[in-house]
Amino acid sequence: MRFDVQFNDKRYSNLISINTEQTNPDIHYTIDGSVPTAHSTTYTQPIDLTIPTTLTAAMFIDSVRVGPVQSIEVDVHKAIGKTVIYQNSWDGYPAQKELTLTNGRKGGLSYGDGEWQGFTKDLDITVDFERREEIKSVAMNFMQVPGPGVYFPGEFTVLISDNGKTFREIGTVKNDVGTDDPKLKI
Repeated sequence: MRFDVQFNDKRYSNLISINTEQTNPDIHYTIDGSVPTAHSTTYTQPIDLTIPTTLTAAMFIDSVRVGPVQSIEVDVHKAIGKTVIYQNSWDGYPAQKELTLTNGRKGGLSYGDGEWQGFTKDLDITVDFERREEIKSVAMNFMQVPGPGVYFPGEFTVLISDNGKTFREIGTVKNDVGTDDPKLKI
């Protein structure tokens, strides 16, 4: 199974298609993160989601699950689908390059899953909203797995601009998590 996510910027929603190589698959899904059963909602057409959601799906034959349960976390926010301008590029993990940070998907538990980007130098990006937007909050996800050398940033600073040229700082968050614990952290 494969999830394809299309963002509708008029409705601020994600339209999620579930695709498989099987002919007429019997796919059931949930949107609350629970494991689907044969009694869960049957997938018949793309699913329109207007809130951040964990979509979980599985294929069934004669009410018996076949194959693995698969999930995708999708976000809905004003930056989805917007242009990201990189002042410096990714070093280790390109993911989907310029599309990664605003594609509405959250990275999984593996830094190599194609949803995480890796940088060894300071990251400096601009998200172009194309018009003036009221922004009430900013959220970012980072991963730390010290063994393979994946670390949280020391700090991150958010700046905003009305014209794309002059920026003002609205906040800085300093990392207070050490690097001694070998466990995965997000």
